[in-house]
Amino acid sequence: MKTKEAWTLVGGLSKPSKMPGWSIGLPAKECKTGGKLQKVEGSVCYNCYALKGCYVFKVVQDAQYKRLAAITNPLWVGAMALLINSKKSDVFRWHDSGDIQDEAHLLKFFQFVN
Repeated sequence: MKTKEAWTLVGGLSKPSKMPGWSIGLPAKECKTGGKLQKVEGSVCYNCYALKGCYVFKVVQDAQYKRLAAITNPLWVGAMALLINSKKSDVFRWHDSGDIQDEAHLLKFFQFVN
C-alpha cells in the first residue's frame, strides 16, 4: 500500500496546533465512555474541548467520521502504521478527540507493538 492509499483508507491524520506531532481523532459525539463522563463534573471529559472550537468545523467532523468508519477495515492497522512511520515524528497522539470504541478497536492497538 502506498502512503496516499493509506491516507484515503484511514481518513487522514490531524496536526493539532497546540500539540507536537501528528494525531488521529474520532468524533467526540461518538464517545461511549466519554459520552457518560461529559455529564460528570470534575471528570476528564467534563466540558469536553473536542465538542467546541475547531473540532466542530464540518471539514473536521467529516474527517473524524471517515476515521471512525475506517477502524473496521481489515487494512486499518497496516495503513495506520504506514502513515505514522511516514511522518518520522518523535511523537504521535492517539485520539486527540474521541476514544476507543469497543474491544475489537482496542485489540488493534496491540498489533502495533507486536
